[in-house]
Amino acid sequence: TVDRRDLIRSLAVFDEVWGCLLPREQERVIGLLVERVDFDGQRQTVAITFRPTGIRTLAAEVAAAQGAP
Repeated sequence: TVDRRDLIRSLAVFDEVWGCLLPREQERVIGLLVERVDFDGQRQTVAITFRPTGIRTLAAEVAAAQGAP
């Protein structure tokens, strides 16, 4: 489970952090979070399936990077 307060704080600075990432890093983050994207041309809708453990994996990587010298 993701703590609601942590999520709110993280989303508040998302644009700032996203803008600091290189395109390759942005691609990696999206790859960790998104499993698939489906487009229905007839209905003009997009459906995004998120990876169930994506946010946990990303959080673990961030925590590990913050602990690195």
